Amino acid sequence: MVNIPRALFDSRTGREPLYHVAIEDSPEWAYRYERLRPLKGYPGVMWTGPKRRKRPTASDMPFES
Repeated sequence: MVNIPRALFDSRTGREPLYHVAIEDSPEWAYRYERLRPLKGYPGVMWTGPKRRKRPTASDMPFES
């Protein structure tokens, strides 16, 4: 695995950041007010967690005959 900072790219990478390393050293303006929690087994790494799936509602279901 090779980690390349997203800031080195001129265009979008198609990926959203999930992991934050050394967040206590980053400037205050860099924090996006996400709910972060420690990544188990990796000290000093915080992450946003998995994206929650939207539960389908009755309006999303196709009509049954």
